[in-house]
Amino acid sequence: MKKIIISAFALLAMFMTSCSNEDITIEAPTTVNINAAGVIAPFTWEYEPGELEAFGSSYRLRIRALVYNDKGELVKQATEMFSNYNVQLKSSVFLSSGTYTVIGISDVVGVNGSSVSTEYWKLNGEAKLSEMQIIDGGTIGNFAKILGVAKNTVTVQGSKTNSVDVNLKPVGALIYSFFVDMDQIVPYNVTHLKLLANKACEAISFDGSGDYRIIEKNETNTSYRVSRVDASLGFAYRYNFLLPMKNLNLWFACEQDGETKTFGTDEGALVDVVAGDEYVCEIDLNSDISQIATYYSYANKTKARTRALIWADKWNKRVPIHSNYEANIIKEKPYNDCDVFGGAK
Repeated sequence: MKKIIISAFALLAMFMTSCSNEDITIEAPTTVNINAAGVIAPFTWEYEPGELEAFGSSYRLRIRALVYNDKGELVKQATEMFSNYNVQLKSSVFLSSGTYTVIGISDVVGVNGSSVSTEYWKLNGEAKLSEMQIIDGGTIGNFAKILGVAKNTVTVQGSKTNSVDVNLKPVGALIYSFFVDMDQIVPYNVTHLKLLANKACEAISFDGSGDYRIIEKNETNTSYRVSRVDASLGFAYRYNFLLPMKNLNLWFACEQDGETKTFGTDEGALVDVVAGDEYVCEIDLNSDISQIATYYSYANKTKARTRALIWADKWNKRVPIHSNYEANIIKEKPYNDCDVFGGAK
């Protein structure tokens, strides 16, 4: 009987030891580095030096690291705030053996003290990589609209220490809008000038591998505002961030007597927007409608150039005028149909 009891205890001890060993998961330390400098590196044309980094106290650069296992499930994440792009989020995490996808994201947010007050991009569905989206918040943010994304993978084996770098890149392009001599048409009840497009982007959608695609918004007979300024300023410029889109139509318009009106002398432009590129659009106003001129150009990124040099050649074949562009403009009431200019109704 004594031997039977001893044997029973031995079996129980072996069973408990076996269960305990199976429950042990070995995790290895892994350093995740998200580098932000590459987000604005391609953008070398600036109207005012340093404007892309001029956050001020009301904005911060938010950098996020999201780590997904081979099932596309979020297992680790980290977020930090910074005051410029020459920074790196460095996070130490412990991961069990396997291959992981690391997604890095940077965006600029409005802040009130230590709290986020404005998001220009909203992260949604991040618990599952194939369901994750970065959604446009619907606000023109100028420098604050710039979005950076990149991915990398890391394989963890046993307890070996690992490190993975994710070098962020801009998801889209910058577009500059210049409005010159607006005081020339203010007397004719023109309150605002704007640059319009035939479509926009509403989100970035990820697949299970961490690659993303652009979800466009293109509604029939709808124009989308790229920039808008108060005509009383006389001169103004704005810049905004556009996600990659093919066959994007651009044209200028004004707001007169509460209506949006186009310019008969504006042929507009047809552009394939490419991430990392820069585009410049200008309208030179005049009280004589036949003298109103518009220019659309691709900004050469080989070196920083002055505005005078950009406008010396006015055009680059990278952004050609579409010969049949008039058929593609979302037709608002023409500006030159106004009584004050003697145009026909």
